[in-house]
Amino acid sequence: MREPRRRLAVDVKAAVNLVGMMGKYLGLAALFPVPFAVGYGEPFWPFLATGAIVSGLGFALERLTAGAAQRVGVREGFLVVSVTWLMAAAFAALPYLFIGGEQLSSPLDA
Repeated sequence: MREPRRRLAVDVKAAVNLVGMMGKYLGLAALFPVPFAVGYGEPFWPFLATGAIVSGLGFALERLTAGAAQRVGVREGFLVVSVTWLMAAAFAALPYLFIGGEQLSSPLDA
């Protein structure tokens, strides 16, 4: 008698739904530097724009994958953690890109 085959697939829809939910809250974290930027007389709009973009993208991902499975396994967990770290690193660079200062003219000249 044959043994049943194990399912090796990852539920991408459930993982993307969870990444979207985490993205919404990651966007809120971009608002914490706003009072400090105002206090030091620096432009605060890059942080507001970053927060709006990240939260908007997270909300869109969550809405596009609504109805995904509520149970997330270990495989989906690895995917969620990996994608969330990549997303956090990419979105953390947005305020610097919006300002466009001298640090972006030669990023490898450390």
